Formats: sequence, structure tokens, C-alpha cells
Amino acid sequence: MGIPESWIVNRLIADGQMTGFVSGNVYPVYVKQDTSFPFVTYKRTGTKRDNTTRGSDGVPQATIQVVAWALDYEEGKRIADRIRKVVKLTDRGEEFQYQTDTGTDKVFIRKCFLTDESDIDEFPPIGRELPFYGVQLTFDITYTELLA
Repeated sequence: MGIPESWIVNRLIADGQMTGFVSGNVYPVYVKQDTSFPFVTYKRTGTKRDNTTRGSDGVPQATIQVVAWALDYEEGKRIADRIRKVVKLTDRGEEFQYQTDTGTDKVFIRKCFLTDESDIDEFPPIGRELPFYGVQLTFDITYTELLA
């Protein structure tokens, strides 16, 4: 899992109210067909890296989409509102410690902006009679990358 994704997931599963909403059901990209509602999915849709004549500046900006899924429209909106409140950053940024294959590393999360919020208007798959609702939040997260 990437650094910005790990940062978001850690915030979501550490929040008691969010856990009450989705019972820890936070998944990357897709969920299994028999997953119980409500749940949250997330995915990275892009990463911008500025380069200098010496290479990357080591401060990428990742765009992450987080979607609240529910069987009820209002419940989806409540979960999305909580995500918006949980995935925020102080003006000074914050240090983030995460696990790697070789141990633990630290990075600095510099900025996190909610850049878009929209309803998802997809039809339920064939054979599924109950409609479901999604609210998509798009975050741009800037962090200090460890350069080897």
C-alpha cells in the first residue's frame, strides 16, 4: 500500500465513529461481491511529481478517491461527511509512520485537500434488486518521499 493510502486508511480505522459506521470495512479498489454494506473503498488515480535537473524533488502529490457505499442515500452521505472530517490535516502537516517490508519508515504529510465530492449514479448489477449509493471524495495529498 502506498504512503497516502496508508495514511488515509489509518485515519479511517482509528476513528471510533467511522468504525461504528462501517465496522472496519475499508478496502482498496474493489470489494468481494458478498461484502456487507456499508463499506468504504479507496484508490489512487494519479501522482504528480515535479522534477529538477537532478531528478525528482521528492514531494509528490497523490490523488486518492475514497468512496462511501451504503444501501441508503442518507447513510452514504453521513459516512462521506465523516470521511471528510477524519481525512484532514493541520496547517502544519504531520509526521506519518508506516510499515515497510524491512521495518518502519517516517514521512511528512505536507498537505491534504478535498478537491471534489460527488454522488455516484451507477445502477446495481444484474441480479441485485436492492439499489446502493456511493459518495466519492477526491483528495490531493502532498507528502515528502524518501529518496534512496
